[in-house]
Amino acid sequence: NAYKSTSPWSSFGTILPITPTAVESLIADEVSDEAGYTAIYDLHGRRLQHKPARGFYIQGGKKYLVK
Repeated sequence: NAYKSTSPWSSFGTILPITPTAVESLIADEVSDEAGYTAIYDLHGRRLQHKPARGFYIQGGKKYLVK
């Protein structure tokens, strides 16, 4: 009731709880081409074309840092 009478919370409509969901499975792209290249990803899961010059990346399920 305190939230209902206090700004800015009093402007909200009905707030309902959500049921969290979990990741049930992941499929890793571990396919190497004929040159032995394994897919590289950034920390957001986006596939990269090349290893970054700086920062973190993921390759073969391992996280790497390039300084």
